[in-house]
Amino acid sequence: MIFLNSSRIIKKVLTTSAYRDVTNDRPPSFLKDYLYQGGQDIGFNDYNNLLVKLRKISHTVIRLYGEGVHDFEKMINPEVDVLIEKLAQATDKESFDMDAAFSESLIRIIHVFLTNERLEAKEAEEVFSTVEEFNNTFNRIIAVDKNLILLMFPWLQHIPGSNGDLVRKLRHEHKKILRYFLAPDKTEVCHASTNFQLGNGSLIGTLRLEQDNDKELTDTMIEGVVSDMVIGGFSTTHGALDGIFLLMMKYPEVQRRLQKEIDDRIGDEEPSLADRSKLPYTNAVILECLRYIRHIPLGIPHYVREDIEIEGYTIPAKSTLVTNLYHTCKDEMQWEKPYEFYPERFLDVDGNLLPSDHPTRQQLIPFSVGRRNCIGESFAKSRMFLYVTRLLQKFEFQRGKNKLVSEDSSTWIRCAALHPQHLNCKIVARK
Repeated sequence: MIFLNSSRIIKKVLTTSAYRDVTNDRPPSFLKDYLYQGGQDIGFNDYNNLLVKLRKISHTVIRLYGEGVHDFEKMINPEVDVLIEKLAQATDKESFDMDAAFSESLIRIIHVFLTNERLEAKEAEEVFSTVEEFNNTFNRIIAVDKNLILLMFPWLQHIPGSNGDLVRKLRHEHKKILRYFLAPDKTEVCHASTNFQLGNGSLIGTLRLEQDNDKELTDTMIEGVVSDMVIGGFSTTHGALDGIFLLMMKYPEVQRRLQKEIDDRIGDEEPSLADRSKLPYTNAVILECLRYIRHIPLGIPHYVREDIEIEGYTIPAKSTLVTNLYHTCKDEMQWEKPYEFYPERFLDVDGNLLPSDHPTRQQLIPFSVGRRNCIGESFAKSRMFLYVTRLLQKFEFQRGKNKLVSEDSSTWIRCAALHPQHLNCKIVARK
């Protein structure tokens, strides 16, 4: 197992023409073999024509350009409205559980994304519980220690004890997820409401429509993609939002400056993705939060197809490459004052957001890079922007009666996507 510890090396190995054709497969893993049937999904599949097709189909639904931006906001904003209403009702409380509120809101958005239908009240509690439990269990098993133990000794899954119990729990929750989202009545609705040419329907409906014309796309693959989206669309953004709002409470002066920018440049209008160019400081804060909290410590491992030479080192075929994203975010060789929370590092001397090709921006790769970068990167960033701007426009987030958890993500719950143990706050309506 070889760790890649700088963004420069990660980009060189995963994106340049000298290496990318042989460094973008996935290594053997317990989840790949025993949950995803050898990698019949996006996350664990080797880099091949089928993977390219699955990513293309998913990108068709996550269209964040042109009319796709409007469709995205139509999907997101009603669920953010629900969260805002819940927060408005909590302004008289000394302590409010923001972690649970974000969790429910994100699950509602995932439901719309997968089915093109809003989550019904009668189903909500069970869906919330199932998605949360599935993500928690998945994140425990994908951790390096558990994954290696189960890969080396797969028979442990059949023996009572911590490993066997965890695997049985994961399979039970996985089946519940698939039974719910891929139930015949639900997939019929998804299928009927999807227009593949416009890319404005549900992901499940789009996959089913594509399956009608391409028999290579099997039910098992559709199940794999749905599982990927339930995991990827929840855990990473959940941890990021928790971290962002924790830092807003730890650094109230940053929160106030961000709110002033929203007040001055948007006023009382509802923030939209079209406002991103108007809010350089807000964007800088989000980028700095992603750098500072390092909530995705390690990327999904890559696998080397053949021997390669990297800067004097020989990496043999069938080696596993691990991108150490945690280290890249506070690498003292790359960042000035890496352990300080300093959003201004992403602004120029005139207060404008640094362009995406600026060396400082290029160092930040929380979603990894190249052919296997996070497929939902634009989806996640857009959700974060809308949550941050819409919530901070209306509310001030203060420390509640309980002590705030540490901003040091190394003390958070340790799993594939880090998040605080809890996030309690006091919510004050802004006048």
